[in-house]
Amino acid sequence: MSTPLSKPQIIMHVQKSLNYTVFDCKWIPCSSKFVCLGNFARGTGVMQMYEMQHGEAQLIKEVEKAKPIKCGTFGASSLQQRHIATGDFDGKLNIWNLEEPNVPVYTVKAHKEIVNCIDAVGGLGIGDGAPEIVTGSRDGTVKVWDPRQRDSPVANMQPVEGDAKRDCWTVAFGHAFNDQDRCVCAGYDNGDIKLFDLRNMSLRWETNIKNGVCCLEFDRKDINMNKMVATSLEGKFHVFDLRTQHPTKGFASISEKAHKSTIWQVRHLPQNREIFLTAGGSGSLHLWKYEYPAQRSKKDADGARVGVAGSVGLLQNVTLSTQPVASLDWSPDKMGLCVCAGFDQTLGNMAADDYPLEIDEQLKGFESSVSAVKNMLDTLLSMAKSELEKKLDPLDQAKVDLMSAYTLNSLFWMYLVTQGVNPREHGIKQELERIRTYMNRVKDITDKKKAARLDKGAAGRFLRNALYEPQEKPSKKKATTAAAAVSKTSEATPAKRPKKK
Repeated sequence: MSTPLSKPQIIMHVQKSLNYTVFDCKWIPCSSKFVCLGNFARGTGVMQMYEMQHGEAQLIKEVEKAKPIKCGTFGASSLQQRHIATGDFDGKLNIWNLEEPNVPVYTVKAHKEIVNCIDAVGGLGIGDGAPEIVTGSRDGTVKVWDPRQRDSPVANMQPVEGDAKRDCWTVAFGHAFNDQDRCVCAGYDNGDIKLFDLRNMSLRWETNIKNGVCCLEFDRKDINMNKMVATSLEGKFHVFDLRTQHPTKGFASISEKAHKSTIWQVRHLPQNREIFLTAGGSGSLHLWKYEYPAQRSKKDADGARVGVAGSVGLLQNVTLSTQPVASLDWSPDKMGLCVCAGFDQTLGNMAADDYPLEIDEQLKGFESSVSAVKNMLDTLLSMAKSELEKKLDPLDQAKVDLMSAYTLNSLFWMYLVTQGVNPREHGIKQELERIRTYMNRVKDITDKKKAARLDKGAAGRFLRNALYEPQEKPSKKKATTAAAAVSKTSEATPAKRPKKK
């Protein structure tokens, strides 16, 4: 990105193809190096370190791990050590010395399931207080760890017994402006956002943005809470003004439809907290600037202070790929320099030895099947369910409902596979079998309706015409009588003769 920021340009300097899926990438502080974290197709994890040399990204180290690595952060390390903390698919939190990354310097079984997200504060000279790491998991818990304390977290935010466990997708530290105060914000798959006060060990505020929360970030971690951006599955981001909290209305906010699909990441520019970058599912990057209102709070009818949200403006955008940009990180040292990585599933962009050629046909078939499912779902969703039900009889309605349930469960089956979970050991297997049972019942009913029905009258006529019936010979008496009748008839009605002219 070039300066000045009033007319920025987003320029791609280096592009590199990789033979594995990248889940996260981070700049190594005070260096021209960055780390990529992900997994190979064979199911193992990978950690690669690159260095920018003469305009090229040179691979300087690669380490393979037993489990895929989902996320990482340097936020709890000192500038001298620069150790990276990572969360993996096995639910483990590990801290690695990049000089000797074969064995972790700290490890703990943090969660029962995959660690989806991680953040840290107290290191790198950012934020007061102890160095701490927060992790969020599919098991529904959010835990805060102190690397100086082994085996157990210093805080554990989990659902109340009896409540549903929601998948935690993103976590972020903030409000760490002194030794006592610190907050953690967590976003969940159902759109919930929860702000936890670590000083009082309480839930300070919560809201719901009506869709899965993909990423959260405070504009700064080491100041009194100012504002925060939350991105969602539906392509919107929400900016919350955290300076004023109303007793019932909470924090003021604005929302913006930024991308045509999911917004995977948001990152504020380290050198200017009013500038932030969003990464979308369509492979695009959008650069935004937040403008504060003339007055950030006002009094409501009851005399309580309520916040006033500002506005956002789009500075620049660029499309890098047709696939989602899933990870993004600004360089803390070089203003405007960032690294990002995406899910590139286009076969044409892969080298011939990146995947076995014998599965080429299967991959093409899979792509065709996914396209067919998408077209079918688009057709189904284009009409309101109430209107659709009016046009269908009960049997067709049952077919539509079973098809929808089977499609959704099949897609969830594929999602489990991509997350490293064996679906045959999951409850989804029994659910699919149950749906198949009802599908077979509907098929039997349909087959009975289509079966030909016997028309007894038509069948009887057909048989009578097809069978031979011999005619009965007339007796001599009947023959004589018939001949006499014919003779009398002939005498009684003489033939007419033509009139003479």
